[in-house]
Amino acid sequence: MTTAERAAAPMLPALPPRQPDAPGQFAFADRERVGAILRQSGWADIAIEPIDVGCTLPEADLVRYFTGLGPLGLVLQDADEATRTRLVDTVRKAFDPFVQGEDVRYDAACWWITARSGE
Repeated sequence: MTTAERAAAPMLPALPPRQPDAPGQFAFADRERVGAILRQSGWADIAIEPIDVGCTLPEADLVRYFTGLGPLGLVLQDADEATRTRLVDTVRKAFDPFVQGEDVRYDAACWWITARSGE
């Protein structure tokens, strides 16, 4: 989910950009990188297709989710209480279109990968 970063960006112009090869939510977002990892691991006949997967998160866990992950989570660790409160309120409102009752519903962009052992 990039909603949190997009909502916080106007308030945090120095928000660190995601590093494509770094650990995190989007570590495997690059199809070529995923294919290279699989090839280097001995897999063959690799097919990588994009799919969207419907996901649900309890609304009660939403703030904990977006404050603990990604660049926003890192920035919030060192933010003063006033800044943290302002950011959390702003970012939480950005998720309103995804909240349905007690759940947050969104599509996750994923890969459907098939391969066979290269042995």
